[in-house]
Amino acid sequence: MRVPQPHSGKQLNVMQAMFGECICTDAVNLFNNNSTNNDENSLNMKQPQYLMLNGIECISLGAVIDEQSPRERVMRTAGQLLNNPSRSICVGYLLDGERPEPPALAVENQQQPHPSTDSSINNKESNHNNEEEEDSPNKLKLYFRKVTKNYPIEQWTNKILENSKRKGFYSNEIVLPLSIGSAADHIKRGEFDLALEVFEEIIQELRENNTRQRHVDDGTLLMLEGIAMHNIGVVHMMAGNSTLAFPAFREAVRVKQNAFSEDHPEVAVSLVEAGIQFFANEQFDDSLVIFNDALKIYERAYGPQSPKVAMVLNNLGCVHSEMGNYQGALGTFQEAYLIQQLMLGKSQNADLDLLHSATILANIGYIKLQVKKYEEARIVLEEALMVQQSVLGDDHKAIKDTLSNMEFANAFHS
Repeated sequence: MRVPQPHSGKQLNVMQAMFGECICTDAVNLFNNNSTNNDENSLNMKQPQYLMLNGIECISLGAVIDEQSPRERVMRTAGQLLNNPSRSICVGYLLDGERPEPPALAVENQQQPHPSTDSSINNKESNHNNEEEEDSPNKLKLYFRKVTKNYPIEQWTNKILENSKRKGFYSNEIVLPLSIGSAADHIKRGEFDLALEVFEEIIQELRENNTRQRHVDDGTLLMLEGIAMHNIGVVHMMAGNSTLAFPAFREAVRVKQNAFSEDHPEVAVSLVEAGIQFFANEQFDDSLVIFNDALKIYERAYGPQSPKVAMVLNNLGCVHSEMGNYQGALGTFQEAYLIQQLMLGKSQNADLDLLHSATILANIGYIKLQVKKYEEARIVLEEALMVQQSVLGDDHKAIKDTLSNMEFANAFHS
């Protein structure tokens, strides 16, 4: 992936100097505070402002016979990211928020019904009042001053190539800003130390520019710092350094709360990863608090049937499992799976959605084994295995765990 070179004799603004000069069509407007063009096609023709890494998000319980500790469960789940590092990489934009239609504004002042107490979870019509909402599981129901728009990097690249060809430009080479391109390349190659250096340099420069530009900056630099800090936590997880990941996620939460607002969905993204670290440290009460905080943010921002809600519910189920509450865990996993199925295929990252769906299914199978429902466990695990194989291949540890659980179910069922 080639990176842009400085153009001599041309003055660069702060953002261009930091991230590399934008060379795509109308790219400079992306950094203009007056720009309100949130059109997807326009965004895809502009240089992204940041790189965003998806973290673990969705814990897997693994194999029944392995007796894994919570930390081992988290690290094995992190291994799914390493199966295809590109799956975790997104590029994105900071956009001006859009005010929802008047009916949706009522969500801000009403408590969202929780799916577990709402029998209409299987009735999409009662929870989705129009087709647009059904097709947009991550459509915000609240107004925020700034929002993030992320694209899986491969999807964004393909879109750029398509748009270029439509405009008569034929090139297979995509140029990204220096920091984004180099960080993405390091992660794809497993060069985590080098990726960390890039993100640390980004944060240092953001802080320096924030000090110099405080009188004119609209908070964008602090928002970008929070995203970069979150990325540092994810890279530490990929590298197996969970003790270093924890403080990074906590700092990301703090910075994002100051930059976006305490109830912004970007805060929940880092809260989830911090909650996973509490889980790994066997601080289950703390993890329950953190996951429930993230759940409330996501439900208010997106509604109770968002895939993001499903992932948090899955993690809550894992905590209940570790605390020996198998019935509570099973109900929470099933709730998460119903939501995931309703929304499957409607988000930007279908590959990652499938992986999360398989994780939730495998967790349901795990709990059914624990409560000695072996035939039900076998059926669920067979379905999880098919999805896992389609995403991970045949040799991944997660697949071996599912096969192990299937053998366990067959042994007791027979």
